[in-house]
Amino acid sequence: MELDTWTEAAVLVPPRAIHYAVSVNDKLYSLAGQSNGTNQNVEYLCQVYDKTTDTWITKNKLPDRNFWYGAHVAAEGKIYRFGGGGYAAPVATAGSYDPESDTWSSLPSYPTTIHGVSGAAIGDKIFLAGGYTAGNAVSDMWMYDTKLQTYSPSVPLPVSRSYHFMVAIDSMIYCIGGNNSADAKIGVSILRIRPPFGATSVEEEVKSEFSAVYSGQRLLVRLLEGFSEGAVHAELYDLLGRSVSKTQVSASHFEMQIGAIRSGVYQLILQAGGKTLAKKVFVE
Repeated sequence: MELDTWTEAAVLVPPRAIHYAVSVNDKLYSLAGQSNGTNQNVEYLCQVYDKTTDTWITKNKLPDRNFWYGAHVAAEGKIYRFGGGGYAAPVATAGSYDPESDTWSSLPSYPTTIHGVSGAAIGDKIFLAGGYTAGNAVSDMWMYDTKLQTYSPSVPLPVSRSYHFMVAIDSMIYCIGGNNSADAKIGVSILRIRPPFGATSVEEEVKSEFSAVYSGQRLLVRLLEGFSEGAVHAELYDLLGRSVSKTQVSASHFEMQIGAIRSGVYQLILQAGGKTLAKKVFVE
């Protein structure tokens, strides 16, 4: 395929607007949409594109017709949906789609009714921000833990907005454009943040009782006095939640042989003496 060119693929049938495209497991899904008034069934459509045959395949229909203006995010091999319901009647509905079984499952409701919200995932954490509810744009950001199925408040947007888009690149979340009737600059703004990582039950790194430095393909770990007198389980994760290295020791100072790893942000989790502590590790 020639670079930097658009190539037409199989057309969507029937036509629709305000639909959503999500990539998961190297496949493209089209969800929901608003019809031209002649085919209301598009509001329930879930279709996947087969790039080998250049065809769209219809899957099981969506569980409700409120998907438009919701947040649709791929994470951990599934598609997650939060809010929606259109301009007049935002909803707090949340759910996940499993491509393997072609089924939708209900999730705990979003903390508020919302539409025009957006989200992006880093590993098993989905960050959801902005939106429109009760006549106002909001700045709230929530972190949804796909394993615990819980919402935790995160760092809010500096200015409220709706109808924006969010994407994750490496360890950063980017927020692009949006609408706020009181601030015209929102439509051309780009924000980025390295969000908090990990479950809220893990103590913040500023309160942690150890240091960790990557040097010479080794992770040098130093525990502060009183952390634990027994075995310490240490495991390093990348921001997709994949284990990079792990060890168990009974020492206050130790090294983890990591080897050559990509530049970026990693997370070291220590468990000992009934405590679970976390620290970010920066590799340049």
